[in-house]
Amino acid sequence: FIVPKNSPVLQKPRLLERDNTLFLTWNNQEKKILSHYEIGFWQEGLKILKNGLHKEVSELFRGLQIPMPIRPLLPILFKNKEPAAILFSLWNHKTKDFLSDFF
Repeated sequence: FIVPKNSPVLQKPRLLERDNTLFLTWNNQEKKILSHYEIGFWQEGLKILKNGLHKEVSELFRGLQIPMPIRPLLPILFKNKEPAAILFSLWNHKTKDFLSDFF
């Protein structure tokens, strides 16, 4: 998978506030974010809890064929320092977000 250098996926995500509502924009996509979530990013070894089992986030990325240069930029919502949701829909609008047990 080749990503052009001017692609919007290579830009850092931005948080915008409109009408007392937070929005996360990335890759020409926008998603409403509740204020009790923090925005974070993938780091090597990060795991997310789903149905009582920890899943390697890198395995989820691999399964969706998300290129290595994109992985550190794809937004992840954290709640109390735990990954709560991986916002895959901002990468591909046809892909559902991965929601953890903390979501």
